[in-house]
Amino acid sequence: MGHDDARKAAQEVSQAPDDDDAKAALRLQLRKLLTANPGLAEELVSALGGSKVVASGAGAVAIGGSVTGSTIITGSGNLVER
Repeated sequence: MGHDDARKAAQEVSQAPDDDDAKAALRLQLRKLLTANPGLAEELVSALGGSKVVASGAGAVAIGGSVTGSTIITGSGNLVER
């Protein structure tokens, strides 16, 4: 049943991409699917050829590859001079 609900929610978003309620319904259905199937997220990442990157918490930074020669600053009220 969950797959059908997610499919219907995705169809609604495709028909009305600016509808915030439809997008919220799709997010809910996707969260339900991912909660019920913990390995599904990794399967999706693999199928899409990407890597799973998660940034969590205030000031968190997520980088899906390598970064060199960069300065990453988090927080508020910072002054950066070059």
